Amino acid sequence: MKKAINQVEFFANYYLVSIIFTFANMKIITLIIFCFLVNNSFGQSNDVNHSTTAVKDFRTPYNPKGDYHTWGVKLTILPIPYSDQTMIVSALGIEYGITKNQTIGLDGHFDYSFGVNSNILVDTLGGIHSTGQDFHTTDLAAILNYRYYFNMENARNNNGLYFYTGAFVKYGRVYYYENQLYKSDYISKDENDYSEGILLGAILKISSVKNVGLDANVGLAHLETDVTTVYKDNGNIKTKLEKLASIIPRVGLYIHWWFYR
Repeated sequence: MKKAINQVEFFANYYLVSIIFTFANMKIITLIIFCFLVNNSFGQSNDVNHSTTAVKDFRTPYNPKGDYHTWGVKLTILPIPYSDQTMIVSALGIEYGITKNQTIGLDGHFDYSFGVNSNILVDTLGGIHSTGQDFHTTDLAAILNYRYYFNMENARNNNGLYFYTGAFVKYGRVYYYENQLYKSDYISKDENDYSEGILLGAILKISSVKNVGLDANVGLAHLETDVTTVYKDNGNIKTKLEKLASIIPRVGLYIHWWFYR
């Protein structure tokens, strides 16, 4: 009887989610959420003691056996130096437990790259320089994501590892700049990014810190890009529009701080 009820609840939830995401034209995420609902409907124990036993400790965020909900804050500030430039990756996000082991979150990303081309370049007056023009790139993005935390008790209790999978949608704007005192391929260049994808990750609890962990994930995304380039051609200013699509890897790294309510 319980299995039949679970099946009815599963199909009702799936068709509701499918309708919503089909209208949003996000078939990949619909498929992923379908898999999560299957796991949630048929893979969880029906033991009523799980819903009545409080597990109010800081071993695990989003505990499927807890009788509470969890919310968390994610933060990244990471400088990445290269030979001729430096990238600063930063992000701030919030995550909220909509069930004991499923969450929704919203992240804001700000990535900034800057540097100097070290090869010999010619300026607009014909002068040759050993140090080229400076450039920088600003990348702003908002990410809406869904996560499903697995109930792997040994990993949670013994190793402080909380595994999850999920799906996300992202919208970003990228702005490019090059010093116009030097010869450049463009005057201005703006980029709109739209992507959706899946990910797999884990939170590793930091020892001696009660409710803070290192959150890392990897995934794949389908990226659609609109690029607007303003450039000079024989003294005339022209605009070029490009539409690109690709499959790209995605890597996330955060400090994750979670709380209970």
